Amino acid sequence: MAGNYVVGYATIMDQANARTLGVSSQPELVTVTGMQRWFGFPELAGRTLEDVFDADGVLRERYHDLASTTIAASPSHSFNAVVFGDVSPGVLDRLDRAEAASYLDRISIPPEHIRRFKDGSQWEPRDDAPVWAYAARSHIVMPGRGNVRLVRQDVAPSDAYLRRCMAAANVHGSDFLDQYKRTTYLADRQTPITMVVR
Repeated sequence: MAGNYVVGYATIMDQANARTLGVSSQPELVTVTGMQRWFGFPELAGRTLEDVFDADGVLRERYHDLASTTIAASPSHSFNAVVFGDVSPGVLDRLDRAEAASYLDRISIPPEHIRRFKDGSQWEPRDDAPVWAYAARSHIVMPGRGNVRLVRQDVAPSDAYLRRCMAAANVHGSDFLDQYKRTTYLADRQTPITMVVR
């Protein structure tokens, strides 16, 4: 087995951001079917944690605002993303630790749910390596707070984080960015972000 595959669907869609975490392979543009992408994160006293990255994708600070994107199974939805191949176990461990700090856990993505972005044909892994992505935990246990539920339904994503995600999508062209806007939802999982951005 040559390594692992990792699906990136937010700021890590930009290879420059991925490199800061040790991911060095060329991304493949794909569409993930049977899953939905949306902005949402655990509510902490009415506000939420945000990881703030600089232009090089390096974590600089964390403050309270809605700024996480996550995914979950949803048979009627799909979203565009990138797949990085040949991710070594060491880099995967680094990704696990980085994402766990943001309350995201690694989940398996069946290869049959991945299609090539350009022509919609079935994406085929080059080997039998597993395909992973990261999704928010449904309940976050915070010291002294117990289980923390997902964020309120009526909040919009952080402008700064949304701009970083859109910039990462735009690296792959206007069609990819347009698809990102159409297949990314607000925390209610019903309102596409096209309602808050143009």
